[in-house]
Amino acid sequence: MIDYDFATGNTNPESFPGDAFADGAARVIPTLTNELSRYPGKLGHEPMRRLTADREFDREGVRLSKRHDAGPDTLAAAITVEYLQSRLWQHIVTAHTALKAKRDAILSVLDRERGNLFSVSRPSGGLFIWLQRADEIDPTRLLEIANEDSVNFLPGSSFHIHGASNPFIRLAFGFPTITDIQTGIVRLTDSMRAARQTH
Repeated sequence: MIDYDFATGNTNPESFPGDAFADGAARVIPTLTNELSRYPGKLGHEPMRRLTADREFDREGVRLSKRHDAGPDTLAAAITVEYLQSRLWQHIVTAHTALKAKRDAILSVLDRERGNLFSVSRPSGGLFIWLQRADEIDPTRLLEIANEDSVNFLPGSSFHIHGASNPFIRLAFGFPTITDIQTGIVRLTDSMRAARQTH
């Protein structure tokens, strides 16, 4: 089991006020369920095309595009729209504050633990930190040791057009809690020391 997951690009639900989000869901689900009940079977792109095909206008009277494919998760999108209609800026401030605290926490621990193991990017925003590991750290061994110690990250090869090995590591800080960031980064740097090749 992975306890310290720095691989996912998702943000932690702690950034979303649960009660307000649930209120939005309560308003959206009955309407969407009623509309979807006309189309039995698995919800997917084709049923959603049929659903939007016989609706010329949305609730606000805006003409719907006949090419709309509804995206991957219509229910989640509808709930999110309902939630954000009156809370967009409040949500942005809440999410920004939480993500800035996590970014600052991960950079602080990386600076403290870095030694000569890696160099680190310093993003002004976003959800990711990039490390450039020292050449003597075996990337395959690092991944194995880190996973054994319940730490997950994505190697730079995951982002190379041909999957080529490179010295980069991407760490996502949006999902882990600050406590998990602090513990997980210490475990990751311990894994780097253990994966260092001695000549």
